[in-house]
Amino acid sequence: MLKSFTRTTIRVLSRGCSNPCSKQLRHASTHFGYEEVDETEKESRVYNVFANVAKKYDLMNDAMSFGIHRLWKDYYVDGLPLTSDSQILDVAGGTGDIAFRLHRKMKTGKVTVVDINQNMLDVGKERAEKDPSLHLDSKLQVDPEKFEWICANAENLPFEDNSFSAYTISFGIRNCTHVEKVVQEAFRVLKPGGLLAVLEFSAVNPLLKPIYDAYSFNVIPVMGQVLAGDYNSYKYLVESIRKFPNQIFFNSSSEIFSSMVAAPPIRLLLAVPRRPLSFTSYRHIRFRSSNPAPSNKEIGRFTAPITSDALYDPGQLFIHKVFAYKGVVVCAFKCRFQEKKSSTSDRVVSQGRYYQVLIDRGDWSHMGFPVDLTSYLMDGTSRGEKLLTLINGMDCVSHNDILPFNSVDREPLDHDLFHRIFDVTDSPEGKEVNITMKTNLFENYMASQRSWLAPRDVYREVTENIEVTVTTFYLGSSMSAGQLRHMWRYVIRLENHSPQNSVILRERSLKVYSLNNMNQAHGHGVVGKQPELNVQTPAFQFSSTVELAHSKGGHMWGRFKMERPNGSTFDVAIPTVVLESFDEKSTGNVEKSVE
Repeated sequence: MLKSFTRTTIRVLSRGCSNPCSKQLRHASTHFGYEEVDETEKESRVYNVFANVAKKYDLMNDAMSFGIHRLWKDYYVDGLPLTSDSQILDVAGGTGDIAFRLHRKMKTGKVTVVDINQNMLDVGKERAEKDPSLHLDSKLQVDPEKFEWICANAENLPFEDNSFSAYTISFGIRNCTHVEKVVQEAFRVLKPGGLLAVLEFSAVNPLLKPIYDAYSFNVIPVMGQVLAGDYNSYKYLVESIRKFPNQIFFNSSSEIFSSMVAAPPIRLLLAVPRRPLSFTSYRHIRFRSSNPAPSNKEIGRFTAPITSDALYDPGQLFIHKVFAYKGVVVCAFKCRFQEKKSSTSDRVVSQGRYYQVLIDRGDWSHMGFPVDLTSYLMDGTSRGEKLLTLINGMDCVSHNDILPFNSVDREPLDHDLFHRIFDVTDSPEGKEVNITMKTNLFENYMASQRSWLAPRDVYREVTENIEVTVTTFYLGSSMSAGQLRHMWRYVIRLENHSPQNSVILRERSLKVYSLNNMNQAHGHGVVGKQPELNVQTPAFQFSSTVELAHSKGGHMWGRFKMERPNGSTFDVAIPTVVLESFDEKSTGNVEKSVE
């Protein structure tokens, strides 16, 4: 609770005061602090935590943060663009700390406080009616009649659609079982153009981490025992703070946005310590460290992600959910997706949606992976030899990694290829711009069938919370030393699903088999680096190529050796991938557009 914090604007997250959310359909277990529990069990356990500490909750906040939490909350509320008659829903509002500040800011507006824990609401209601500190000073005075206290679940709010002009939630999404349902409900109850505002913890500065950990894990639970008579509840709260930023914000498997229904544009505001990404209808901030200070730039309005089987159109701008770069969709494809969630589970085959995208040049330096991921074979000599050519700032992106937005900038993306591919025109509806592909490029591309853009297969496997995804591309054939060679490109992405437990990629080992021939490659790190997967950079990806004499029958597999902070190592499997070409006319890939 001693973490520094910065107010920025983005998507939702929330208030650890007390809002547990219900049962998830996709997974059998979830986290309760550092403990894995059945999903049906988490809600009741979180409920008990806040029921136990309700009467001493505000006292403990003051003690644990030395009163600093008051400054965070003041800063958070002061930055909200509210009117005097705003209708606000404060979720996980518990003891009323945020609700009282909202009321003072609005003067006449109404605040509806929702919490799943009646004990917390009772404390807040009593404070509104009897706490002298809320009434003696005219500047701080609150009117109890301007508050409504409702016990309800954030995943199933008892309100009509389009009921509120603002939705606030502070320090609570980390206590929810299904964050995507909470977000979905928020969008439902907000009016078009409404504000979704979030206050939450994030990762501590690495230099302060040892001190912070010693205080959090050793002092705060003891303080909870002394002041509130509850050691375990405050142990959970500390663990939930550590667990939250990675499991919810960085982890694309949470699919917060991909599960949202289509909704009118909603303004999003997040107050949070250092984040790799921040984003709203009018502001977008990206930063990975506190020095230099982040800068703000207006870029556009966040739009609801596509949740059907449809594909994003060429020209759709977006923020990458994991790597936090700004990009634009160039081509859309459907391809085979094969996933193995553990070393003992069976491989599940489905259809995935993927996009070739351009990355804004301003993000190349901090996106956390090599800029030259994409390559293709270009005609070279008359002897049939082709040259491997690189494209900087191009990536292949999963549908679930896209957070779409509409731009207000006539120069929405800085990339050498952007204006060669797209036209930018003013939108008749307002100040946002339309981005469309040049017609002649689209027609030429569809005629040429450039298969090197299309992912052939995507393979994913998880080992000890390290997810490895391999995407393959067939680049074509070329003559080399008088012999025909077939070339594939592959992109490997590693993501740490528990980045609070950092690991370093120390070694790689790859094997390629083709018609009784076996080749092996072993070395330190990848592409000259030994990337660390931690809270600041939970994911890394790189690209390489492989040549084979035959167009079919090839397989590739391997492992990474990862090192923990204590020096111990473990192996992470690289999924077995098939290296085969196929007739372009028979491919199941669907190309919507062009490069």
